[in-house]
Amino acid sequence: MKGKTAGFLTLVCVGIAAAVYYAGIVQGESGQVQEENSTQREQFAESSEVKAPSADTEGTDTPDKAEEKAESFELSDSQEKTQEEAEDTEDTEEAQETRENIQEGTKRQEQKDSESEEKERSQKKESVKMPEEALGELPKEVPEETNDVREKNRTDHVPVDIGVRKTYSSSDIPPEDTVPFIPSRKEEIVEDRYVESVVDENDPNSYQIVKKEERIPTLYVNNVGDIKYAYEDGIWYEYRYSNVNITLDTKNEDLALLILNIDGFYDEYEVVRTDCKEVKKENGSTEYEFHVRYQGAFAMEGSPSEVAHLTASDIGMVAATRTVVTEVKVPVLMQESVGTGEYCYYGWQVLDEGTFYFDQNGNKVTGSQVIQGIRHEFDENGVRTSHAGVEVSEDNGEIDWKRAADAGLDFAVIQCAYRDAGEGRIVTDSRAEENIRGAQEAGLEVFLSLFSQAVNGQEAVEEAETVINMAERFGIKTPVAVTGAYANPEHSGRADGLKPSERTACMNAFCRTVKEKGYTPILHAETGFIRECLIMEELMENPLWVAEYSTNLTYTGPYQFWQYTARGSVDGISGYTGLIISYENRRDFQ
Repeated sequence: MKGKTAGFLTLVCVGIAAAVYYAGIVQGESGQVQEENSTQREQFAESSEVKAPSADTEGTDTPDKAEEKAESFELSDSQEKTQEEAEDTEDTEEAQETRENIQEGTKRQEQKDSESEEKERSQKKESVKMPEEALGELPKEVPEETNDVREKNRTDHVPVDIGVRKTYSSSDIPPEDTVPFIPSRKEEIVEDRYVESVVDENDPNSYQIVKKEERIPTLYVNNVGDIKYAYEDGIWYEYRYSNVNITLDTKNEDLALLILNIDGFYDEYEVVRTDCKEVKKENGSTEYEFHVRYQGAFAMEGSPSEVAHLTASDIGMVAATRTVVTEVKVPVLMQESVGTGEYCYYGWQVLDEGTFYFDQNGNKVTGSQVIQGIRHEFDENGVRTSHAGVEVSEDNGEIDWKRAADAGLDFAVIQCAYRDAGEGRIVTDSRAEENIRGAQEAGLEVFLSLFSQAVNGQEAVEEAETVINMAERFGIKTPVAVTGAYANPEHSGRADGLKPSERTACMNAFCRTVKEKGYTPILHAETGFIRECLIMEELMENPLWVAEYSTNLTYTGPYQFWQYTARGSVDGISGYTGLIISYENRRDFQ
């Protein structure tokens, strides 16, 4: 009995020792993890000016921890009682049940230790309230960023707390049209007149039939009085003559004619004259010489052509001329509209003298006019003396630049980038490249601009280099603009609180850098911003693009461009646009 009891007690002691050793390892590892986390939090708290809990605070038992220790002591008492009951038990079945209870108690202890450790970690996190920025810097398992992703995060990130938002003034009322818009076209000026038609046998309207009575020759004779041509029964005949001689020893005319035409050559001829001459021979005999003249008439296919050497004369009863009535197709006078080579113009027209706008009656407009919401200036001859421009950014979405150019625009100011009002990063306008290419293809002059939130000269130089780099990339040689304005209606941008001297210094740094790169800078600002935030005496050598939303500009200083509305509408462009006018004598700076 004692041997069994001693063996059982030995087994119990070994189990208890193993449980205590395991609990010590878990508690040691938990302490080490807690110590490392505490060190990290102290470092972040120190960088964020938030003090982490002191070491004394971490060493103090909380009520939950004391409760956990009490439960641990209760477990130990239960184990001692179980051991005493095991010593009094002699049955093997009872010993086995006791061992299972010990194992179950050990598992419960391990579970409680783990729960206690997790609860302690939670309490420490709640006792140290770290700023969101500091917590965001704690190590996290995130996918490794590629170069493209890092570049996008660098340039396209915009803080959500402080945004750049346009401010629209209640006094900004776009101008109304003074002249109706007329699509561009030209029409040739024509006049009605009568012209002689060209006779077309297939077009009865091109001629009229006229009966014509005239005397025409019917008989032509040559210089010896012989008939050469004769007109009989509607047919022209050509007359041919032949003179032949024959000598007989008898005075027989019929025999002579028979012999002359023995081969039938003169069958188509008639004898018009026969002469017979008696001749005495030396031997006393007599011979007879016959002289015969033949005349033949041969029908012709047409009228005779070679009649210049002939004459028309009557021969006996035959008249040399006759009266003929003929029907002739003669031209008629037709009314038709004939172009004069001069034109009537409508809408926008670029002629040799310059650019004009013609109203619905084809008349040139003069003076100050608003066409499709866009201001223009024309001299007394109708020549436009101003240039119209538009200011656009990614806010305007996709633009139909061909339609915009046809609306009467000459140039486009395209925002290529801006510095955000919170973190101060330079952000490339997402549609800058698309807008530059589209405006250039539409034949518009392209200017680039950048919205500034620079707070020092170094940042202003960075902004200037950004806009110059894009200008060089697209071969743009026109001046580049920097926009000075409040970031939003709350004036909460990073640069909105600068002193006028500081803002002016930033503008000068931008302009100086642009000039060093071989470009001309332009300052862009509203009149209110100019009065409140800039010292214009120090910026006078730079061209000014002044924004004042009124019917007539009241700004008295020198300027090159006037933006008269920020709420303009242009065909082909969605959303509000800034509309700009410049004057011929104000563009010499280019």
